[in-house]
Amino acid sequence: LGVSLEEAAAMAGALGNMGIQGTMAGTALRTVLSSLAAPTGEAAKQLGALGIRTADATGNMLPITSILDQIATKTAHMGDAQRQAFLETLAGRQGVTALTALLSVGAEQIEDYTASLRDSAGVAGNVAARQMDNLHGTLTQLSSAVEGAKISIGTAFIPVIRLGANVLTTLVTAFNKLPGPI
Repeated sequence: LGVSLEEAAAMAGALGNMGIQGTMAGTALRTVLSSLAAPTGEAAKQLGALGIRTADATGNMLPITSILDQIATKTAHMGDAQRQAFLETLAGRQGVTALTALLSVGAEQIEDYTASLRDSAGVAGNVAARQMDNLHGTLTQLSSAVEGAKISIGTAFIPVIRLGANVLTTLVTAFNKLPGPI
């Protein structure tokens, strides 16, 4: 559906903050996304009546935050019961709680959290670089290089080493079979 890993993580985090955690959050998020990606029947009819678009002209799903923002704006004038019924029509009984939670968090906050997750990749790299910028890091890199060389050399010379080991085994076995005085 074009949802980035960071955006999915941001929405799952928002659901977790609202008390929907673990597999329940994942299932609820999947239900909401699939319901909004290709609304059918009454949901499509109600979305159309409110002028809410979930896909672009080529049929690709719009960014989820754009859809959430449209839903929040277009349902702001509704009463609580009417809005809840509309959201249940969109997401079904399985997804209505998650959709309500995402709407209460807001598209802007989800976008902010998504951006912070995208930016955190650079932070992790910087932390790793700092941890390796000392004697221990240098020795770790040396150890890794030596291990890599062992693997490369071992792989390249396995047939030769095996042949040599077989020849030596044959010689030692023959030597061991010689009579005692010899």
